[in-house]
Amino acid sequence: MLKRNKIKLVAVMLMLGALFLAGCSEWLEENSELWEEAELQAAADNDEENGLSSVETDCYVDEIYLSEESRCITEWTCDDLESCENLGNELMSNLIENYGSFVNLEESEIEENEKLSALEEQPKASYWVEEEELVLEDGDESDDHRELWEGFAAIIPPHEREDVTLFTVFSHYDTLGFVRQNDDDYSTWTFGLNIEGAASLNEAVNTNIHEFGHLLTLRTQQVDPDAEEHLCNTYYVDDGCAESDAYIYAFYQQFWSDDQQDEDEDSFVSEYALTNILEDIAESWAFFVLADRPDGDTVVEQKILFFYEYEELVKLRTELLARITSWRERAAS
Repeated sequence: MLKRNKIKLVAVMLMLGALFLAGCSEWLEENSELWEEAELQAAADNDEENGLSSVETDCYVDEIYLSEESRCITEWTCDDLESCENLGNELMSNLIENYGSFVNLEESEIEENEKLSALEEQPKASYWVEEEELVLEDGDESDDHRELWEGFAAIIPPHEREDVTLFTVFSHYDTLGFVRQNDDDYSTWTFGLNIEGAASLNEAVNTNIHEFGHLLTLRTQQVDPDAEEHLCNTYYVDDGCAESDAYIYAFYQQFWSDDQQDEDEDSFVSEYALTNILEDIAESWAFFVLADRPDGDTVVEQKILFFYEYEELVKLRTELLARITSWRERAAS
């Protein structure tokens, strides 16, 4: 009789325990959102105690947080020229493996129509660039415009785009982007992107790097915009007289002076590079940044290798590729 009572008691306790657990389970399900909010708040409080922002905690394990830009970029620190070049090559190889080529891309599907191509860009909106912010100057504001700018700002370091004071969004038949000196101050520039955007994320990267190549080779540290052509002793372009140590002057001497340049397509990295020396150096720059280092001695390969002669450009390439790595990964998600 005692054994039966014990068995009954155990059975009752098990039933009560089951009911209790079932009730807890239902309560937990009903209040799961509260638990999740509490966990998130606890994590945020912990980050705040450790001096971390919500953006900073979004960085991946191989990234560093840049507080002045409020963005994460792939770690790219290197001690010397060799280590910088090796790191850049590694980043480029990973980008190609993950996303394919960033050069030799299929061009946007645009019909051949010279009349439409000759039309001026139709501006949609213009923004003053004030530090890391866009301030509407003219037109209709749009989040799409800011997204276009972010694709440029995320890739190009702030100190390399300080002379860009105006950002323009436009519509055009076949122009993806442009840079132009500002009429009121030749030391500052307008950067423009087509609202239709590039055909792919890789083409968007290529466009931004190409246009930055113009800035890099034509800014006032490289070309004197106030010099008169007849007094220029180096090489004169529409934007001014090249300084004696300018990239474009060295490029001119090596590839364009004394009738060295011909119209053989095999001497250019792309068909567009045949346009003039400005497009030739900008396209060659894009291949320098966005392709593996060549090991041959053709004219095309020499134009890419030209940039490897400058230590500051090798280091800049590595930083650009680190930034592209982080932007491309987020843009794809």
